[in-house]
Amino acid sequence: MGIFRKIVTIVAIAMCSAANAQTWVDEVDIKTNALYDASLSLSLGGELQTAPHWSVELTGSYNGWDVGGNKWRHWILQPEVRYWTEYDEMDGHFFALNVLFGQVNVGCFHGGLLGDALKNSRFQGWAMGAGIGYGYAWRLGRDRRWKIEAEATLGIAHFKLDRFSAHTGHIIQRDRTVTSIAPTKIAVNICYAFNTGF
Repeated sequence: MGIFRKIVTIVAIAMCSAANAQTWVDEVDIKTNALYDASLSLSLGGELQTAPHWSVELTGSYNGWDVGGNKWRHWILQPEVRYWTEYDEMDGHFFALNVLFGQVNVGCFHGGLLGDALKNSRFQGWAMGAGIGYGYAWRLGRDRRWKIEAEATLGIAHFKLDRFSAHTGHIIQRDRTVTSIAPTKIAVNICYAFNTGF
C-alpha cells in the first residue's frame, strides 16, 4: 500500500504543478469514453489545458444496474495528468499518468466468458490503482472542436473485496485483497473542445 500512496502523491503534485504553471486555461474539453458507454457504463470527463504541453483530466464512470442477471455495478473516478508533444495544442501524441479509485459490485456472469469465479460468485468492495500510458488525439472538422482520442495505460490495480455466493447471497470470504499489473485505462474518447483564450 505504501507504493500506491507514493504514486498518488506524485500524480497530485504533478497535477497541482501543471495547474499552477500558468494562470490561463487555453482549452477545455468535455468527453465520453465510447468503450465504457458501449458496455452500459456511463462515462463523463473534463480536461483543462493548463500550460504549454500540459493538461489535467478528471473522468468518471458509473453503472448501477444489472443486465440479464449479470452484475457489472461500479463507480470509478480517474484523475490524470497529460504531457502533450505539441507545444500549445491538445492534439497528437500524449503521455499520461493517472490514478483511479471507486467501488465495484461484479459477478454472476452467465456463459463462463470470465471464468467460473465470476459465474458462481459476486465480488463487492473497493478498487484503486495507478498507471502510465500513451495516447493520440485527432481533431475533426473545419473548426477543429470535435476530437477523437485513443488511450491505453498500464499500471497497478489493487482490490479489497468481499466474496458472496451468487446463488444464496451468503458471504464466502471477507476482505480478500488482490493486487496485479493490469490496464488501468482503455479509452476511445469522443471530445468537444472549448477554446477559452484566457
